[in-house]
Amino acid sequence: MRSWLAEDISVVVINAEQVLERRDLAGTFEYQLTSADLLVLNKVDLVPADALPAIEARLREIEPEAPLVRSVHGEVDGSLLFPPDSVELRRQRRRRGAVAHGHESFTSEIVAVEAGVDETVLVARFRALGALRAKGFVRTAIGIRLLQAVGGRVQLHAVAAPPDAALLGSVVVVRRAR
Repeated sequence: MRSWLAEDISVVVINAEQVLERRDLAGTFEYQLTSADLLVLNKVDLVPADALPAIEARLREIEPEAPLVRSVHGEVDGSLLFPPDSVELRRQRRRRGAVAHGHESFTSEIVAVEAGVDETVLVARFRALGALRAKGFVRTAIGIRLLQAVGGRVQLHAVAAPPDAALLGSVVVVRRAR
């Protein structure tokens, strides 16, 4: 989930897969949702269409009032981000129920990946880590790949140009502190 401010409007982008998997829906996630002026349910193309009503219902349990829009690749109509009189609308929402913010602690580490690793083995390895996120460049048996992981979804992407040699074989892994 990402949060940003657009013309004094708090926008929260929510990963639909994360909600479907019921992964990390407490703490920071709840704080961000309850303080948002607009919820963007992103990656709706990556979940079954019949799961969307349940995902949205879960979000409504946490934040019943903020407008909610669906998106793919974070594409949102710009008029939603910059509505007229946004400052006054935000003030009204804050008066109805201000929420104090707190954040969990997170840790990060670098995981070394040996050159020539089989892609299937690599994906299984990173799924088993149980990390929140992972990202880095690796040299697999079939070439250099960008590894990106969010929860249980691990993807390998071909790269157009090789990265700096110092970056190759190192994957940054982010976990919730225990």
